[in-house]
Amino acid sequence: MTSIRRVLSAAALGVVAACEPAFEVPREAPIDLAVARAPSTWAVGQDGEGRVTRTDPRTGLVFVRVPATESTRGGLSDVDTPRHRVRISNDLWVSTTEVTVGAWRTFVARDGGAIETWPLHGWLDEEPIRGISHADAAAFCDAYGYRLPTEAEWETFCRAGRDDVVVSRDDVLTEAWCHANAGGRVHPVASRSANALGLYDCLGNVWEFTSDGLLPRYVVTDEAQVLVDPRVPAGTGPVVIRGGSFFSIPIPWPSDRMYAEQDLRSPVFGFRVVVSAGE
Repeated sequence: MTSIRRVLSAAALGVVAACEPAFEVPREAPIDLAVARAPSTWAVGQDGEGRVTRTDPRTGLVFVRVPATESTRGGLSDVDTPRHRVRISNDLWVSTTEVTVGAWRTFVARDGGAIETWPLHGWLDEEPIRGISHADAAAFCDAYGYRLPTEAEWETFCRAGRDDVVVSRDDVLTEAWCHANAGGRVHPVASRSANALGLYDCLGNVWEFTSDGLLPRYVVTDEAQVLVDPRVPAGTGPVVIRGGSFFSIPIPWPSDRMYAEQDLRSPVFGFRVVVSAGE
């Protein structure tokens, strides 16, 4: 990716036209979404590496705690420079996978999701939801008390301590479904290796929405300065998407950036969610 100004055509992104499904969406009895809203009330578990996890019973999404940290952000292309340091000052509960088709079905059938985003026939519950917009993702977050990560948070937990000056893109292929290995299709979540924080599919499978609006380059006046919890209000303009997809060339990398209009739906757009650990 050489320029964030690259035109993203409807054909290139496979834009999904908003339309009513050709069948009646099965409806479920509503529940009180305020119940189990706080991560402290979720079921406690453990992943294969011994990390503590929490599972939200309302959506079935599993979260892992990512500690506050300071790391490098940015790369060497014209859209992710200058490289600089960022500090994430609070722990986060981060969903270990992208939001799944199964969780989205529940959202639409029971919890107020838009009918026109009902998953297409043949989509498996364990695949990431796609064909949704930033506005759709924000509605999902609002329903359950989640939020989208900022761009800085996203890159920090995707990097998981890596520095792209010394690591090859080929070294992350075990984590990513992309053009090189995906066969031109999406795959079930968590079917590649997790990163060092226990997060799956940060790279590849589907692009992930962030909460940040688009800046073509980072605004850093002093590269020695550490930016604390940086964010860019989205307003009504384009938002930053991260991580690449099953269609991406070259192999995705944590610093790669792209953007989307907030109402654009595409089968290569998905998302994961976070909750501040103090909530």
